[in-house]
Amino acid sequence: LISLVMGLSGCREIPAEDMPGPRSVAVELAVRPDRMMTVTRSADETAIRDVNLYLYNGSGEIVLHRYQTSSTLRFECVPGNYMLRIVANLGRDLGNNPVWSDVAIVHADEYDSLPMTWEGDMTIPASGGALPAVEVQRAVAKISYDIAVKPTDIELESVQLLSVPRAVSVFDVAAVPSDDAADYTD
Repeated sequence: LISLVMGLSGCREIPAEDMPGPRSVAVELAVRPDRMMTVTRSADETAIRDVNLYLYNGSGEIVLHRYQTSSTLRFECVPGNYMLRIVANLGRDLGNNPVWSDVAIVHADEYDSLPMTWEGDMTIPASGGALPAVEVQRAVAKISYDIAVKPTDIELESVQLLSVPRAVSVFDVAAVPSDDAADYTD
């Protein structure tokens, strides 16, 4: 009987205030496109359809990965200082531990939604709650142009953009342009 009582008393719940170590807090983070300086013609240029979020601790380890199709992220983590990486509009989950030099945006003549990224430091306060919104920036460029020919009796038949990279790494800041012609498209 004494063994049974001692065994059962070891299984009782410990009140949260008596638990050792830091406690997680609930956090909400909105992701939105940066405020563009120019007027765009398409509402999809500011659409955020999916988000990959990575939260890194001071040792550079991923402590949280979240993939979702909403631009408002809700999660729990221990208060502290983190490095945050966000990739939006890639249309897929990048997984729990991506090799960033292998994560690339591939050239397309048109995008349903523009790939966007953000990287920076983030402090999660002990109180948790709503954090300041993160403004992701376009990772591709959209070029719109109007061409006028003078004299007007000349007819322009085509315009071609040349030497466009086939792919670009999302966060590899050390990446340099390739010397291989196969890495470019016209």
